[in-house]
Amino acid sequence: MNVHAATREILAECDVAIKFPGLPLGFYGDWLRVAAGEAHHFTLLRAHLRAPCPRGVGRS
Repeated sequence: MNVHAATREILAECDVAIKFPGLPLGFYGDWLRVAAGEAHHFTLLRAHLRAPCPRGVGRS
């Protein structure tokens, strides 16, 4: 997964949570938990991409 895909996933999950008013609170909580998980993955991926490469090793 790349950073742009992770960002789209977060936005899509938040979009679902706001597009459907009047549903049980658990529906919104579930989607927001999924978005929070994607945000965590985004943070991990960003940290990995910002970390320096060891000598002699390039990014693939």
